[in-house]
Amino acid sequence: MNPKISFLKSRDIREVWRREDRNFTPWLANPEPISALFEACGIEAGENLTIETEVRVPGVGRSLDVLVTIDGDESHEKIAIENQYAEGDHDHLTRALAYAVGHGARTVIVIAESHRPEFVSVANYLNTTAAAHDEGIKFFLVEVSAWSAEDSNHVFPTFEVVARPDEWKVMVEETQIAKQSSEQKSLNYEFHDLMIPLVRKTTGLYTNSRPTASSPWKAGWFGIGGVAVVYGVLKSLAYAQIWFFRHGHPEASKAGFEALAAHKDLISKKYPHLEFTWKPDRSYPVVETYVEGLTAERPFDEKKLKELAEITGVMADIVRTYKSEITVAMGPE
Repeated sequence: MNPKISFLKSRDIREVWRREDRNFTPWLANPEPISALFEACGIEAGENLTIETEVRVPGVGRSLDVLVTIDGDESHEKIAIENQYAEGDHDHLTRALAYAVGHGARTVIVIAESHRPEFVSVANYLNTTAAAHDEGIKFFLVEVSAWSAEDSNHVFPTFEVVARPDEWKVMVEETQIAKQSSEQKSLNYEFHDLMIPLVRKTTGLYTNSRPTASSPWKAGWFGIGGVAVVYGVLKSLAYAQIWFFRHGHPEASKAGFEALAAHKDLISKKYPHLEFTWKPDRSYPVVETYVEGLTAERPFDEKKLKELAEITGVMADIVRTYKSEITVAMGPE
């Protein structure tokens, strides 16, 4: 017997959840829908979740739709979720930010049936600013839809992310790296405390960065969504990199890398004292170079620190030289 083949058809979400506050929000605030939402966003939450609805905001007298608290081994993160039907508007966007601040959430998700281009631009700006300042609130805009087969009451909801932090995957990786010994964290902090003043001068980036203990590397973000200059240290050597990472758009990341790789020979001739390694096949492409003799152990060699800062500055200069070509290749965010 041949199977019946048919296409799913879009459903009015009001036919599925009659009201946003009484039907959609209570449905969303369950482990399975929250897991599907987080998976779409690229948020690794684990199993230790606390999900609350209609959470009163201190001093405001209004309520946040959903507050999710993630309890990890060494982390305690809050994610604020605000829902609305129809098209996203100023009220819900600003309200979500205010509610996130009121609850101490560092991540905001606004769900609507659609989001206007100007709001996507605002979300991208907020994410870029948060990354540049190495702090702030991470912002996701998500569009919800519902589908079903003809003559079927089986509904398939979908979440499509239209705005997210470019560095979100990087932040997730930092969370994993954070599970280190107190001694390693102390070394990370000391390393950044010494390096940040140096790379500020050589790159013009890291202006608002501050020493942190969670990771042995730190990124300086350009005005190109998904392109960063990174310095870091390993057990045996230190490195400087150019990252191409636009979350959810590997083709854009690859295009930006290839635009720069087209000038590989010119770059090598301009900086003959450096050996560049081009890695197009990583999950996010990188160009990197190294400083041997600088390791993640005390005491940090002052001369080697300055050398690392200088080559990080070279990486920043390379991006600036070809910034327009990279921007065109990667396309709009």
